[in-house]
Amino acid sequence: MLPHSFHQISYALIIFLMVFVPYANGQSNFKSDSLAILKVLYQQQDHWNEADIESFMGGYWPSEELVFVGAEGPTYGYEPVKLNYYKRYPDKTNMGTLAFTVIQLSRIDQASALLVGRYHLTLTTGNSQGYFTLVWRKINGNWLIVSDHTTAGKSSD
Repeated sequence: MLPHSFHQISYALIIFLMVFVPYANGQSNFKSDSLAILKVLYQQQDHWNEADIESFMGGYWPSEELVFVGAEGPTYGYEPVKLNYYKRYPDKTNMGTLAFTVIQLSRIDQASALLVGRYHLTLTTGNSQGYFTLVWRKINGNWLIVSDHTTAGKSSD
């Protein structure tokens, strides 16, 4: 029979392994996930600057459950969101040059993350800037935006 203290050490080790190891692996995985999310975000920036809305939309979840919240209120569904982009930004002149700044990226759970950022749009008619909150979800191995709340701030030049 093993001494009582051995069982206590064994239980402590088991608890440590159950709590710490998944946490450590999760942190490592989130670093990898964060890089994947940022890659999609900056690909969107590049597509925007190429006046390619179709490719820009590749960062969004192609679902009727996608939601975009802006000054006009919520828009639901991938196609309606895409049509709003085409309507508001019909050409390169109206699209300008986009630059994103990430303020915070945090994990919600193993398959969800929250990104808070700032955008700056350089236009010939006057610059625009604002903030956005994106909810990301890992779907079929890909990180996609499932909710976008973008708010325009004061114009800047």
